[in-house]
Amino acid sequence: MPGVLLDTLHKAASIGWVYDLTQFLAGAPIVHSRLRRTFSGCRGRVVDIGGGTGTLRGLLPPACVYTCLDNEMPKLRRCATKAPGSALLGDATQMPIESGSVDVVTAIFVTHHLTDDQLQEMLRETTRVLTPKGRLIVMDPVWKPSRVPGRILWALDRGSWPRTRDQLRAALDPHFCVDQWDGMAIYHEYILGVCHKKPGSVP
Repeated sequence: MPGVLLDTLHKAASIGWVYDLTQFLAGAPIVHSRLRRTFSGCRGRVVDIGGGTGTLRGLLPPACVYTCLDNEMPKLRRCATKAPGSALLGDATQMPIESGSVDVVTAIFVTHHLTDDQLQEMLRETTRVLTPKGRLIVMDPVWKPSRVPGRILWALDRGSWPRTRDQLRAALDPHFCVDQWDGMAIYHEYILGVCHKKPGSVP
């Protein structure tokens, strides 16, 4: 029975308003205040991988051209009401986006949904779509068993591949130089990284 209930909760989370509510209850307002400061310097085209309902559009400077890339249409329908014209149905490991056309890629609460192979594919695709001076901004909860509230949330999360902060950093290393690597905690411990492509990195 617990497995059936958990599957039901996970399916419900693909519904736009349910997704937004769960994000709010998990501490999204605090996280967003931190992200807004990080996004303040963003310019040009921004692709939000796994962007869900497009909430991040409201945290970006107005001049940014925002694209919300997600593989769940119910979320994108809600995104279309928040940020008309920004919704793009697609897979982060095979982005339907032209090479070298994006100034900033964001991956917020995404990496723990990906296997190691999928994460590497996503990072390769990110290097492909970014301009030479483009940046990746990544934020995710990290695995820290000593945090009891975090362990409870991991048990409920749709993502099955939590990583420690060192494991996440190691996954980025083949593709990116990390300019900023900050931690914060609410229920989970989170890591926020700002990165640029390594010279000569090949998608």
